Amino acid sequence: IVSGKPLWSKKLADWSFTLNLLGSLPFMLSLWIGGYLQGLMWASWATGSSYAEFQSNLANLPFLETIAATRPWWILRSLGGAIVLCANILVAINIFNTVVLKPASNEKLQKA
Repeated sequence: IVSGKPLWSKKLADWSFTLNLLGSLPFMLSLWIGGYLQGLMWASWATGSSYAEFQSNLANLPFLETIAATRPWWILRSLGGAIVLCANILVAINIFNTVVLKPASNEKLQKA
């Protein structure tokens, strides 16, 4: 470790890793699925035989309608992000306590 001290809490590190993993999965899946569905909305709206006609139709699609249609995926992304935020707070607590607090005596370390 950078500070030369043992990690303050291995259990807290394990929890933060697990929460980061569990929060990242819905976060990434919602981005992939929501983005794909939003792209399908754009593709079905913006039809045309030429590139210029395609761009003209795409420009007429209200962007907020596509956002509203993907709202469930935004909510899932927010929940995943909240879990990741909690995990990162645990990491910060663990790093802070590792750097600031004095290491426990050898007797306490041997009992743990």
